[in-house]
Amino acid sequence: MKKNLFLWNFCWISCMATADIQMENNVLLLDHNNFYEAVSTYDYLLVNFYAPWCSYCKSLSPVYDKAAGLLKGYNSRITLAKVNAVDHYDLAVTNGFGGYPTLTFFRFGQPMHYDGGRTVKSIISWVQNHSNTHVQSMLEQEDLRHLVRTTFEDNDIIVAGYYDNKVQKSAAFLKSNLKFMEDQNL
Repeated sequence: MKKNLFLWNFCWISCMATADIQMENNVLLLDHNNFYEAVSTYDYLLVNFYAPWCSYCKSLSPVYDKAAGLLKGYNSRITLAKVNAVDHYDLAVTNGFGGYPTLTFFRFGQPMHYDGGRTVKSIISWVQNHSNTHVQSMLEQEDLRHLVRTTFEDNDIIVAGYYDNKVQKSAAFLKSNLKFMEDQNL
């Protein structure tokens, strides 16, 4: 009997792409021409407003790229993007820019200041906690092991459950109600 694994605290599988937005290291490259299209297309979009000369931005860049790659590898609905805030300063200021780098999270087009850490795990954890993508179906136990090794901090709480086809409806019910519980801060 095939069993499905549901993991709370991670992402539901789905990924969108927009043809005219370029990507570098799994990070969307945004500017005046495609920024608002990306914000309206991607349900969960973390945008890094950076300066190419900024040492903090340079330090964040490989961490940000790795987080984007991991999220993409897990077929997450969360997308990472960046805007050169020197070339597109007015776009950055309009969207919460406060210095280099500024990270802004767009959840269904609504901006939210990113106040998380600057590590791969903290970026992934923060965007997961501020989106509705905490549940993921997995078919292989090794997928869970890999996800835990690469994504979570040592003190994170992870709830995983194995469900056969008989309790699939119960698992779907729990998954659909996590959004409500999260939105109500329960």
